Amino acid sequence: METTTIAFEGYRPLAEEACEARISAARAALGRSAVILGHHYQRADIYKHADLTGDSLQLSKLAGQTESQ
Repeated sequence: METTTIAFEGYRPLAEEACEARISAARAALGRSAVILGHHYQRADIYKHADLTGDSLQLSKLAGQTESQ
């Protein structure tokens, strides 16, 4: 499974509408080949797109399970 790391600094100042549009476009382009992880303290406009949610330990376990599917 290929993974990519991105720098988040350029995304922090984005308005909610801009985040919504970018996430929706990425999901449309990538489909189910990408898994969006939502940490419980993330902004609500980001969190609502998450495929998997929880704290750091729970997310690491869940993400590890998706790789084998």
